[in-house]
Amino acid sequence: MQASWELYKQAVLFFVKQAVLFFVKQAVLFFVKQHVESACIFSCTLPSLNHPSTRSLLPSLSSQIQPSLTIASSSKPLSSALLISPFLLFLLLSFLPMFSSFRPLTSLAARNTRLLSHTSYIALGSNISPRYPAIAHSLELIEALPSTTLKSTSKLYETPPMYVTDQSTFLNAVVEISTDLSPEDLLKALKNIETTVGRTVTKRNGPRVVDCDILTYADPDGTPVKVDIPPSPTAGGLEIPHPRINEREFVLRPLADLAKATFQAPLDRLHKHTPSTAVAVLPLPNDRLLHLNKSLVMGILNVTPDSFSDGGENDTIPAALQSVANMLAEGADLIDVGGESTRPGADEVPAQTEIARVVPIIEAIRRAHPNVVISIDTRRAAVARAAVDAGACFVNDVSGGVFDPLMFQTVAALQVPMCILHSRGTPKTMQGLANYEDVVVEVAKELMDRSKDAQKEGEC
Repeated sequence: MQASWELYKQAVLFFVKQAVLFFVKQAVLFFVKQHVESACIFSCTLPSLNHPSTRSLLPSLSSQIQPSLTIASSSKPLSSALLISPFLLFLLLSFLPMFSSFRPLTSLAARNTRLLSHTSYIALGSNISPRYPAIAHSLELIEALPSTTLKSTSKLYETPPMYVTDQSTFLNAVVEISTDLSPEDLLKALKNIETTVGRTVTKRNGPRVVDCDILTYADPDGTPVKVDIPPSPTAGGLEIPHPRINEREFVLRPLADLAKATFQAPLDRLHKHTPSTAVAVLPLPNDRLLHLNKSLVMGILNVTPDSFSDGGENDTIPAALQSVANMLAEGADLIDVGGESTRPGADEVPAQTEIARVVPIIEAIRRAHPNVVISIDTRRAAVARAAVDAGACFVNDVSGGVFDPLMFQTVAALQVPMCILHSRGTPKTMQGLANYEDVVVEVAKELMDRSKDAQKEGEC
C-alpha cells in the first residue's frame, strides 16, 4: 500500500512538473517572439561557415542542427527588449535542457538566413549633378528595404554616355544584395527609390538623377532565376538577366569587381572590340572626383616648425599660398596639408595646436583654389573633423587609424575617403619597431587588416 502511494505521488509530481515546464516554455517563447526576437534568442551554430562577405549570412536553418544560444544585433529599436532581455536570458539558461527537442526560434541573423535567400546584383547610375549624393542616397534606401541586406559594393566609375551621347558623363556602380523580395517586388521597390531620389520621366536612355536596374537574381543555391515579363500599359517590363549586360562596360566593369569569375571573361571579350572608357573615381565632397586612371602627384605642404623637408617655410598664409601655387603650376594634382611632424624622434603636438596650424591654411587654400583637392595629414580624429569642415576633401593618416581609436568612426561620419598608411608605434618608438622577416608580406597584411577595420566602421 505504501509503495502504491509513493508511485501515485511520483506520477502526480511528474505531470505537475511537465505542466509547469510546458507553460514556462510557452511564456518564454511568446515573450521572445513578441519583444526580443533580435535581442536574446535561439539560432543555429554553424562552425564551418566562412562566408567571404564582410557581412556573413547563415545558410537555411535545419531541424537536424542542435540549437545554441546566440546574441544577435538588429537595426530595429530594442528599447523594450533590452529592458526585459536579462530576465529572459536567465529563464532561457535555466530551462535550456528542456528546449533541445524543440525547433529553435529564429534570431535576426537566422531569420535573415531564411528570408534573405536570394542574391541580386543591382546597377546604379547617375549623370545629373550632384551625381554621387544621388547614388549614396539610393544605397541608403536599398539598405532600408524590408528583408534586404546590402552585402558589397563595387568601385565607382565615371563613364561616357551610351546610346544617347549628347549628355553628361555618368557615375556607375553595382551593388550585391541578399533579399527575400521577389523580382517583381524588388523592381517596384527600386522604382520607388528612383522617384524618392528625384528621377523624373525623360526620353529613353536620356539623363537621369538615378537609375536602379536589376541585373541578375539567383536562388539560394546560386541557380540563376530567369524572368521575362513584357511591358503593360501601366508598367514597364522586367527581363532578368538584364539583356544588355554584355554590351555595357559601365555594367560589366563594376560587376567584375564583385564577381570576377563570372564577369571578367565577358568584359575581356568586350574589350577586344571596344576600348575601355570607364575610369575608377574616388568621390569627394561637393561632387568633386579623384580620377584613378593615372598616377597622381601629391604636393606636400607642412605648416610645422620642425618638419625635416620644409619646416618653418609655410607657417604664414602668404607663404603657404605661394608654395601651393608653385606646386600646382609644376603639376601637382592635390595638396596635402600637415600640422604635425612625424619624422623619427619628433615630439607629439597637442590637437588644438595642430588645428590652429592647419585650419587657417586650408581655408585660405580653398578660397584661392576652389576646385583643388586638399587632404589633411593627421593622426587625430578631432583634427580631421576640423580640417574637413574647413575644406579638406579626405584624410591621410600615417598611422593607418591606429593612433586615434576614434579616427575610423569620425571619417565614416564625415563621409570622406581615407588614405591608410603603414607605421608601427609613434615617431619616438618607430625606429625600434622596424623589424620584419618579410617586409612586403607583413606590411601588406597589416595594411589589409586596417582596411578591413575601416570597412567595418564604414558599414555602421
